[in-house]
Amino acid sequence: FKSLDLDALQKDVDALMKRTEGWAVALQLARLWIEDSQTPGEFIRSFSGSEGDVAEYLAEQVFSKLPLNLQEFLVETSHLERIHGDLADAVRGRSDSWDMLSKLEPLRALLVPIHGESGWCRHHQLFAEYLRQQLACGGGERVRELHLSASRWFAANGMWLPAVRHACQAGDVRHAAKLIEDAGGLRIGLRDGLAQLRLLLENLPAELIYEYPRLKLARSLLLSKEGRLAEARRHLNEVESELKEDDPALRSDILLMNVMLGIYEGAEFSEADVAAMEALAREIPEAENFVRGWLNNLLCIMQFQRGHLVNARSAAQTAMVHYTDLGAVYLQIFIHLHLGVIAMEEGELSEAHMEHQKASILAQSHFASDKGLIGLARVPLAEVYYEWNDLERARGLVFDALAEVEEYEGWLDIYLGGYVTASALALAEQGLEAALKILERADRTAAERRMPRLGRLVAARRIELFTLAGEIGPAAALARDIGLKLGDCTKASSAATPWRERWQQKIVLSRLA
Repeated sequence: FKSLDLDALQKDVDALMKRTEGWAVALQLARLWIEDSQTPGEFIRSFSGSEGDVAEYLAEQVFSKLPLNLQEFLVETSHLERIHGDLADAVRGRSDSWDMLSKLEPLRALLVPIHGESGWCRHHQLFAEYLRQQLACGGGERVRELHLSASRWFAANGMWLPAVRHACQAGDVRHAAKLIEDAGGLRIGLRDGLAQLRLLLENLPAELIYEYPRLKLARSLLLSKEGRLAEARRHLNEVESELKEDDPALRSDILLMNVMLGIYEGAEFSEADVAAMEALAREIPEAENFVRGWLNNLLCIMQFQRGHLVNARSAAQTAMVHYTDLGAVYLQIFIHLHLGVIAMEEGELSEAHMEHQKASILAQSHFASDKGLIGLARVPLAEVYYEWNDLERARGLVFDALAEVEEYEGWLDIYLGGYVTASALALAEQGLEAALKILERADRTAAERRMPRLGRLVAARRIELFTLAGEIGPAAALARDIGLKLGDCTKASSAATPWRERWQQKIVLSRLA
């Protein structure tokens, strides 16, 4: 490519190198064509293994020289992104695929082993394009049959994403929707992570998702994790109101989603709510690891809100046992976060640090693309560092992490801890005005996510900042605006008020006294 203006075409040339995967023959053919082309960039972008001299070369020098049975094998597996002997047998309706793969070993440049996945390989991109053209010549019905066979095999082996994709490629989107329901609907997101659930649902038309209750619940889960709580609540309410048949599994999913969404909305749970959830947990069979784990996960949050830290810890530990049995790393991250928050409230900073560090490591190692999840783990970690007076580490974590949870997912304890830590750092380093700007962000979050409890706690934190800055007059005026009186300091507010609000009010009134 020496005669080309590589600077102008660098992105196109890089793309060509990726498509050819360094295959010398294809690069040489591409070079000859490009040098004769008036529009080299456009040519590079359209370079394909099913056109021109590449197809001719593959036909004459590779494909035609193979025995007929190997030709058939390659064509009948060309629709697969990844090839495995057992998968190929299922797709072809044969039992000789491992033998075929063994005989094709000399074609390793065009049948590429997948690194780190024993037994799996794939077609070279250009070779696959050529083979798919040959497959298309056999008629659309055969292509459809091969995709459906692949979908069935992947589903039987619990590999839901390729199962769904092949069903869609076969033109059967309703079968794809049923596969996602069979895989667990919203439970996929809680078990395997939101990215996996999002990828599955992206294969379906939006209007189809809303025809299936479990998929609609799954969509509600994604919306809640994105902070779109009003939309999430609307979808959840619609599923609940449209429920006609007696479906215990769906009813339990609705209940779990109701409680989880309530937590994100900052709802206040009564002792009766906690008792009802405990009674439900006792009714679920021991073998139902997911439901029992998720119920105890929610119980942990509810008990924590009521100020019952020992019970909250016990529920979290029970949930962790079930999540570990499931191998549900995504859910284990949240339990580490809850245990860390509990330890923080107990003043056990080393234990809190350990739990939040575990959550952070798991999030980064298993869900590196999930910025919201990584942010969730880093916000409370910054809070620990601040309490240790390690301001540099706290500063290095909290501001970026807080921006992530503002955009994606969070709940009251995460948001409050993040805003308190960030405002404290801002007050110490930049003054009261900078600290108050952090709380303006907190007010927006409380309003956008409809979290009145967060709004009340932020209001109390604003008064506290004024007192810390020596501005007692404005602090007292703000206290009057939200209805706090000095005489309330000894009353600890109403017993119906959650403990966090009662404690925050005591701190504020004590500073004003």
